[in-house]
Amino acid sequence: MMTFDEVADVLEDIIDGLPQELFEKLNGGVNLLPDIKTHTESSGHYPLFIMGEYHHHGMGLGRFINIYYGSFVRLFGYRQREHQISEIRRVLLHELTHHLESLAGVRDLEIQDAIDLEKYRETGLEMAAFKTDGNCYICGRTLGKTAMKNHLLREHSYGDEECLLLKIEGAHAKEYWLMVDIAKHMTLGDLDAFLRKIWLDCCGHLSKFKGGTKSRKLSAFAVGNKLAYEYDIGAATEFLITVVGETRRRPQDAVRLLARNLPPVFYCETCGAHATLICIECSYDHDNPCFCELCAKAHAHGEWLPITNSPRCGECCYDGELDTFAYSPPTLL
Repeated sequence: MMTFDEVADVLEDIIDGLPQELFEKLNGGVNLLPDIKTHTESSGHYPLFIMGEYHHHGMGLGRFINIYYGSFVRLFGYRQREHQISEIRRVLLHELTHHLESLAGVRDLEIQDAIDLEKYRETGLEMAAFKTDGNCYICGRTLGKTAMKNHLLREHSYGDEECLLLKIEGAHAKEYWLMVDIAKHMTLGDLDAFLRKIWLDCCGHLSKFKGGTKSRKLSAFAVGNKLAYEYDIGAATEFLITVVGETRRRPQDAVRLLARNLPPVFYCETCGAHATLICIECSYDHDNPCFCELCAKAHAHGEWLPITNSPRCGECCYDGELDTFAYSPPTLL
């Protein structure tokens, strides 16, 4: 994550590279502030962060733009530097458009912002939920789910073994997702064992597949088929598995992980820093039970779970101990 000073330098370089006519009558300039700012209608679970604001005050108080570094960190702190710079530029140009439209007596972008806010109100958590990109474990590309599927089918389908390409995601937490290939001769039992290792197992809970075909052989499934999967029956974490393509690979007796979501970023309830721990007791009655290691030491409660890149994060006693699939730059796949 870029520091405040680094973002300030990037912002200055972007401003210097733009036509200075865009800044005419912007007498208060462009200000980078350290604040985290959310909209007044922001959801507690999935905040609607304000990245930038254009201010136009009458009575000679001037016109100026504020960019909020804290909000920027919350939304894009985990992204690669190039993406962060792109977002800084996008926000600045958005606010400059408000400035130019204000000078011209036009409200087009203001109206579009109001439409976007109404969509947020109507769709609630679904609209505000994290949309995570993922890493291709073969070549390192960072892409969204649909783009990743197309990328894997186009760039990484070769070999003698016929496979199905599966998209696996949390049924109610779609920011967690995997793309795997599995040979058609393998079974749902093989897939269950893989999911337990990468995402699920803590106490050996029961699991089951629902829907699809009666056969447990992957050869019975076709592109477009979907099936549900539950782990910890009775207090289940639910998943959706979709066959999104047919692909090929070198023969191997394994479920192969091809892509995985970037870990969502959580923030400390006390100080706002990146969180690494979940307070088990707070998880029952607090909107945000997440804390950084420093604040956890001073917290009133003493039972903790690590934050993991799994839909089982914070559930039962899941600690991700068996998950050995953290992303590293492409090597042997």
